[in-house]
Amino acid sequence: MIARYLHGSPVVVLAAWIQRAPQYGELLFTTRDNIKRAPECVLAFREASLRGWEHANCHIEEAVDLYCRRVVPSADRDTVLREAEVRRDLMAPAFLEMGYIDRRRWRERVRDIAESIGIEVPRMPAGYADRLLADHYLAHRLRRRRWLITMLAAGAAVLVSVGGLAMLWLKCMLRRRAAELNAVHVRLQQESERRRIAAKELAQAEALAKALSDGISDGVALTDVGRRYLYVNPQMAALYGYKVRELVGQTFDLLLTPAEAQRLRRYFDLRVQGERRDLHRYEATLRAKNGDLRPVEISVNEVAVRGERAFVSVHRDLSESKRMARDTVRIVEWERRRIGQDLHDTIGQDLTGMAYLLEALLAGGAALSPEQAECIGNALALCRRAHRRLRGFVAGLLPLGPDEPLADGLRRLATNSFERLGVSCEVSVAGQAKDIELSCAGHLFQMVQEAVENAARLGRASQVRITLAYDGVCGQLQVDDNGTFPDGEGPEIAIMRCRADILRGRLDVRRKDKGGFSLLCTFGS
Repeated sequence: MIARYLHGSPVVVLAAWIQRAPQYGELLFTTRDNIKRAPECVLAFREASLRGWEHANCHIEEAVDLYCRRVVPSADRDTVLREAEVRRDLMAPAFLEMGYIDRRRWRERVRDIAESIGIEVPRMPAGYADRLLADHYLAHRLRRRRWLITMLAAGAAVLVSVGGLAMLWLKCMLRRRAAELNAVHVRLQQESERRRIAAKELAQAEALAKALSDGISDGVALTDVGRRYLYVNPQMAALYGYKVRELVGQTFDLLLTPAEAQRLRRYFDLRVQGERRDLHRYEATLRAKNGDLRPVEISVNEVAVRGERAFVSVHRDLSESKRMARDTVRIVEWERRRIGQDLHDTIGQDLTGMAYLLEALLAGGAALSPEQAECIGNALALCRRAHRRLRGFVAGLLPLGPDEPLADGLRRLATNSFERLGVSCEVSVAGQAKDIELSCAGHLFQMVQEAVENAARLGRASQVRITLAYDGVCGQLQVDDNGTFPDGEGPEIAIMRCRADILRGRLDVRRKDKGGFSLLCTFGS
């Protein structure tokens, strides 16, 4: 075909892209005129081509040198050599005879080409695809010319061909099985390569995940649905004073304190049951190996590990932030006391002196006009009212006296809140509230005061109920109101939480269904 093209003869090219399935790699084409005129030449050309392929496969180096020297001098010899070796492996000369064509595959390819160029397959003559092969075409012509000889020799041919047919069938079966095995071998190699690449990528991903886990400052743990640690990073183990091997395989009950155990187990069970997916971050106090308590913030997220459910938790140490918060609250307390004492010793004393002078002026017997007497009386009344308000303000800055019990301070706060804010406060005390330490009582009083101020100013509350219970070891302080608060927690709630941390307690804030807020502080546990 190439020679005809070079001599200017018309040539029809069937491109491989017009088919919907892969073709044979190499095909030899000729015309019917050549087969009719010189069939021996056609068959000899095919045989020479097959021998040329066999020689090239057996002498790849020589064939590559000839190709690079005479065909494409600019080609890279190593690239051409690798292509020749891959082509030889794909031809599978150990399994398939050179020049073998699978008849079923050939018919499918011819049908696909016919459909792609618009030929109706049902209208094609029977056996048309086979007659496109030189052997079949020559056999078809011989059958038409020598049908009489074939009929006379049929009887003998049947007897002779029984064994030949059996051998041919066996040979075809062997060829087919060899082709199938070769295809399976190729697929296995491809699958093996994909698995190797996937394993390499998985190893790289695992190494990256481990590097990230070991490189962050927070503790990271992987827990199964049975609360058992599958993995912990070194920071997680160091946070609680353990070694990695001491935590892996253990349940997280090892770190729970009696006060936190029930709450954290309930959180985890709800996560496992899928009922509370919003519990992804919370604060807790866990126990280290030496018995010390570690305030931490835990972030939890569900993942899948080898097809099983697991939970990744990030533990962030809050010890330093809690210490800073406690120091901040102590500084604020000191500033409040200092400001209250300064107001009492300066402005309070000045107002007392002004009231004394005005009283002395009225009682001095000097001749005063009615207007002057009325003006002095009004000034005296303003001084006394300002002094009362200042005393109430200073009482708020100086929460409890040195010997004032917490219960008495709460009742005084209720009376003062009604006078200053117009809020009706009800105080209920149960147990041994008088035994609460003064430092603890001061923080509890400040929490109640901040809650009442917050309810009156932000929530527009008109009623507040204060409940205090203490059994000598632990206690509860609850403040309920009927205010209408905006969404979210303000800075006052954050200060209350800091006070609860100082008391080694916990503050829970919730919005009631019927309106208002409820603050519950547990302390001493």
